Amino acid sequence: MENRDLYGYESAQAAADFLRAEMTARGMNPDSLLSGVITGSGLGSFSELRLGALSYDVAGGTPSSPLVLPFDKVLQHVALPLCSGDGVGGHKRRLVIGPMKSGVDGLDPFVIVQDGREHPYEGIDTKRATFWLRVMQVLGIKNLIGSNAAGSITPGTIKRGDLMLIHSHIDDEGDSPLVGPNDERLGPRFPSTNNLYPRETREIIKAVAEKEEIPLKEGLFFRKKGPNYESPEQVYDARRRLRGILEEGTRQSGEDRFPRLRDPLGVFGMSTSYEAMAVSHAAQREIKPGDVANPVFVNRAWVSAVTNFAGGLDIHGVGSFPNHAEVSEMGRSFEDRFGRLVSGAIVEMERAA
Repeated sequence: MENRDLYGYESAQAAADFLRAEMTARGMNPDSLLSGVITGSGLGSFSELRLGALSYDVAGGTPSSPLVLPFDKVLQHVALPLCSGDGVGGHKRRLVIGPMKSGVDGLDPFVIVQDGREHPYEGIDTKRATFWLRVMQVLGIKNLIGSNAAGSITPGTIKRGDLMLIHSHIDDEGDSPLVGPNDERLGPRFPSTNNLYPRETREIIKAVAEKEEIPLKEGLFFRKKGPNYESPEQVYDARRRLRGILEEGTRQSGEDRFPRLRDPLGVFGMSTSYEAMAVSHAAQREIKPGDVANPVFVNRAWVSAVTNFAGGLDIHGVGSFPNHAEVSEMGRSFEDRFGRLVSGAIVEMERAA
């Protein structure tokens, strides 16, 4: 069992200091870094297609490409264990920092992209799996958009090729990244989970989707740790639970947590929910008098790229066995839509700051 304190505040601070120094050496202003992106399976082209070069290089006066740092280079610098596991296809395991090509005159926000993940199913715990988010927290990231590849559990309402904005989640795995000693510098001991996916951020993303004419669904994310895909029985159970939640929601007085989800929409995935827990924990950190740290993760959202039918079940029942090659191949079909959605949302978030 790894030491969970390895991935606490001191390590995150050391990694953030290293990134700041690397940015400064490349002529980047670390204080201008306000937004972050997490790319899931098949979506890693975002950093290559959407991050541009600096107009000059400090040393040579020539155009400079974005700063690219493999996870292991940063981990080695701060004396943390290097990446283990088998390195899942579609996850490059690197940080990419540079100006985003927004297409908006005078606004090319600096962005840090967590290009790929280490997953808990590879043998690490969720504290390690959310370490890069803690680094972003120390860096002062205000806006975060995460993504994942997922399988539809409601093929009548969400199909392969759809993008789904996550409204909320159900995670029964019991491996929260907040288990263990709590460091108040990162967040409170007992954080609320009522606002893991803030409505305000979702409204920004939906407005961008409408403007860009990008079809976007909205639904509930179910997590299974994996690495095995979910069984048909688990899919049927998830559908039952989702319908029950929606039925109950329509009967509640006061604020309806599912105001626009009258039809069941849901997906299965193997990441994201524990990230949302860590990010919400960070956003609730108490800022005390004299504290120079500003609020972080004010805007946060996750988008699922629906690459397959969970359990191999399409609307007619059993279709085919899901496989990772299908997920990775299908992920490439989202490049343009996902890139326009994320870059447009980040521009709107930074405009509003």
